[in-house]
Amino acid sequence: MYDAGVARALVLLIALCGCGTTRYRGPGLLAGVGALLAGGGSVAFAVGDRPDAQGTVTNATAERVGVTSLVVGLGAIFAAGIWAASISRCDADADCPETEFCQKQFTTAGPYGHCVGR
Repeated sequence: MYDAGVARALVLLIALCGCGTTRYRGPGLLAGVGALLAGGGSVAFAVGDRPDAQGTVTNATAERVGVTSLVVGLGAIFAAGIWAASISRCDADADCPETEFCQKQFTTAGPYGHCVGR
């Protein structure tokens, strides 16, 4: 019942999430959770979609749970990307950490700034 490989993978994931900078730690954690949900959902869907010897689906509940988990996971990854993009916006150098500066770009929609590493 206990799989050492899964435990190692979870410990590795937690360690990698801790390596993110403080500015993007929240979006990184949300994206990591979304990746776990999407991966688990795809595996659950694949297991539930396997037909038996007569060709009928073996577990429709696993399919539904898998699709739901996959959609929620992909939504979390997408939301984390939007969150990280909104955090990186700036109007002046004071909006960025010490190791970054505010790079302004002037577009047809108006000025847009984002933090860039020095």
